[in-house]
Amino acid sequence: MKIRKANQSDIEQILDLLKELKVSGYTEMGMDSTDVVIGSNSSELCKEVIDDNSSLVLVVEENDKLVALAVCYLLPKIFDGEKRLLIEEFVVTESKRGSGLGSLLLDTVETEAKKLGVKTVKLTTGTKLKANKFYQKHGYRHFENAYRKKLE
Repeated sequence: MKIRKANQSDIEQILDLLKELKVSGYTEMGMDSTDVVIGSNSSELCKEVIDDNSSLVLVVEENDKLVALAVCYLLPKIFDGEKRLLIEEFVVTESKRGSGLGSLLLDTVETEAKKLGVKTVKLTTGTKLKANKFYQKHGYRHFENAYRKKLE
């Protein structure tokens, strides 16, 4: 097993992991997941994110297969005069959940954040997800509510 920064050759497997994340989240919240489709420009956007210096995309590779992923972004917090790291997408493939792999990946994200001078890590997750217990176990606390609006 190896944790490393993602590269362009990982894109297909990254998108597979992200689809798995979306489907499992929908299923857990009782929503229909049969219509989960990867966006038409997701591959192109993934390339941009991997190459962007204000993002951090870490993958866990095992036997030439990606089994976990963390997609993170550096964000300025002007009032506090610091940058924060936002974990936007975090997934461990279902067969590896509970194995300690997620903890190892999260620890690696935090180590990389410290190297970047980040003092606060923030993450987004659904409200009814089992993952919330995982994050709480690692010291993350519910702090604020978020709202979103889809622009059409």
